[in-house]
Amino acid sequence: MAAPTIIRPQLVYVTQEDANYMLDLTGNVEVRLQKEIIERGTPWWYPTSEIAGKEWAEIRIPFTLTDRKDTDNKKIPWIELLKTLPLSCSESWTGTAAPFTFDGVEFEITQSPSNNTCTLLVVEGGQYRKFTNCKVNSLTVSKDAQNQLTLEATLVGLYDSTGSATSPGLGTSTNYPNLCMYHDSGSFGEGYICRSARLTVTPTLAERPKPEASPFITDWRATSVTITIESEMEADASAWATKIRDSLGTQVNFLFKWASVAIGGTTFTINTNLKGTLQSYDIGDADGIRTWSYTIQVDWDTTYNEVLKLMAAA
Repeated sequence: MAAPTIIRPQLVYVTQEDANYMLDLTGNVEVRLQKEIIERGTPWWYPTSEIAGKEWAEIRIPFTLTDRKDTDNKKIPWIELLKTLPLSCSESWTGTAAPFTFDGVEFEITQSPSNNTCTLLVVEGGQYRKFTNCKVNSLTVSKDAQNQLTLEATLVGLYDSTGSATSPGLGTSTNYPNLCMYHDSGSFGEGYICRSARLTVTPTLAERPKPEASPFITDWRATSVTITIESEMEADASAWATKIRDSLGTQVNFLFKWASVAIGGTTFTINTNLKGTLQSYDIGDADGIRTWSYTIQVDWDTTYNEVLKLMAAA
């Protein structure tokens, strides 16, 4: 396996070189070229004509959600990236002509996952590296108290080409998510101070036979998505029995507000609404305050299936 190339956190564009299509990075970008994976099996979303002579690339990008958008073409860069997850995406814009108004988006667990791919341009030192047919194969959403909401996506794609970046600039200043996070009404953890939360989405990439039985193809459409929630909250000793110990091994709701962000003059809350099995917990101490960290394995549920949802704040 090739060692990763660490890229200074300059610019990453989704789809095209344009300030409206830029991700707002929160750390370094890593690129790993792995030609040997293509030789072992070609994922179905790679057109055969585009594979010859190219390397498989794995790209890790840490970023946050901001209001960069192309209102003429109804595009938001981080949404275009997340659309390549094997989740369903419902995106809403209003208006009869450009510029359109963004009204919200939902990414949900589904049994008919997306076939979408995207193009990435990673800029370093006045040069870009172009990667095509990219799909997210791991996503972590995390938030610590008084720190910025961070998403870390690992994508796989084809290393296509390099060239001179046009340096379109950073564009207008962006709105970032606020620092507030909490459990919504009806959630496991409701009423307690949340110190941190982490949501991990891991698609299961597997080989399966074609209908004619040969050869094998690499596919996400017939496999599952694993979602794990890890969180830490402050609670008194009485909560251990009533809230945590007695819930171990049972289904609980995780109804959570990560933050809110203003997009196009409207403030949207960033929410997760899922149900899962409380698998484990641990007791800790933070500056003399009793804390409980716990892990939830998300289950399939037709009602609580929203991995990430932006809706207008009430």
